[in-house]
Order: sequence, then C-alpha cells, then structure tokens
Amino acid sequence: MAYPSLSDGKMMISEHRTQLPNGQTIVHEVLKTGDDDIITANILVGADGKALTSTYCGTCGGVSVGCVDCPNNDPVLDCVNRTIYCAS
Repeated sequence: MAYPSLSDGKMMISEHRTQLPNGQTIVHEVLKTGDDDIITANILVGADGKALTSTYCGTCGGVSVGCVDCPNNDPVLDCVNRTIYCAS
C-alpha cells in the first residue's frame, strides 16, 4: 500500500515497515517518478492505520532537491525546476 498518491506515472519500487512498541509504524517507501527521478517517503502511521506525519525527499538524476512535509500525502517532484512540493 502506497501512502502518497501514485498518479502521474509514479510507481512504488520499495516499501519497508518497522513496527514500534507503542503500536505505531514507520513506513519507508521509494517511488520512481521518472527514469532517474526518485521520491523517498518516511511516514509515521498511527495504530489506526492513518498517517500522522510524512516527509518526502526528492532526487533528480542523482541530485537531492530537498524534502517536504505533505499532510495530504501528495508530493510532486519537479525535476525541471529542481524542487519538491505538495500538490495541495
């Protein structure tokens, strides 16, 4: 299950979950958005399955373009302008 929106040609290529003692889970996802363009996501998920916090970092052609916190899980990686932002 991918927490961020996977529209616009995004594809999840990796996911790892770590269960915490307090019932929460940390989810790490790697999303491919282009040939050499990647979004890495770190999401803290509550015991109820809802995302509590999320940080998305973008890489364009192997170069980091920054990170953003998207409460609505809708990161957009813009490799033309070398930035990452939230769609909403």
